Amino acid sequence: MASTFGKTWWPLAAAVGALLIGLVGAAEPDPKSASPAATKPEALPEIPPSLIDPAFADKIDLAEIRRAIGDLNAAALTVQAEKLLLAERSLGRKHKSLDFEGLVELTMRVIVEQRDEEALAMLEKVLQRLSVSDFNAKLAVTKQQLLENPRKLSPGPNVPLSETNSDAILHYNQCCNQIKRAKVMGERKALNVMRTTFQGYADLHPKQKQHLLALIDDAIASLPPELPASGLALRELCAPLYTP
Repeated sequence: MASTFGKTWWPLAAAVGALLIGLVGAAEPDPKSASPAATKPEALPEIPPSLIDPAFADKIDLAEIRRAIGDLNAAALTVQAEKLLLAERSLGRKHKSLDFEGLVELTMRVIVEQRDEEALAMLEKVLQRLSVSDFNAKLAVTKQQLLENPRKLSPGPNVPLSETNSDAILHYNQCCNQIKRAKVMGERKALNVMRTTFQGYADLHPKQKQHLLALIDDAIASLPPELPASGLALRELCAPLYTP
């Protein structure tokens, strides 16, 4: 089965859960329960040396940041953002590649994508504890976005069981998660590549491919005209999570 992370053996319960997600009217796949291969550091390329700042090595873990983004886990990203700022304050300088502002803004985008009100409350408390008020306006916008856009159930591709199999459904769910990761990272180019690549996957049902195209279109429509410069290092760090 073709996929970014390769074929992974799943427990029976996970396979059954994926069947329900792919075939029954349910919420779209939750990246917090993404494929183990998508979140294990050993399944991804090594951290680019250009991103490593030796002085921060024992204070901030780039692999943990990548894992949190792979899982679209806003709470974990908030923890990493706090660690980064405390490390910068302790050392008296900024990390050579990571940007605190970029990490916080990414966390807010993940919060909106995941409709995670608890993570928003956690982020607000952490920023208050750190005496950081620069994000008050953006936090207010994020809160408003959660109020205006409640989580919606997706009918999914509704592929008959007789026309697919568990591996294809798992692969489809991985593709959905790749789209979400590229969306929060603002990666228009990667999303456009997915448009072509996903159509070439022979194991996916035509209805699954059609639904993936719709998700890609929605993701691209939500992106800002330009990528924020503050997220450059994060995009380099996390490209393996969503590059087809």
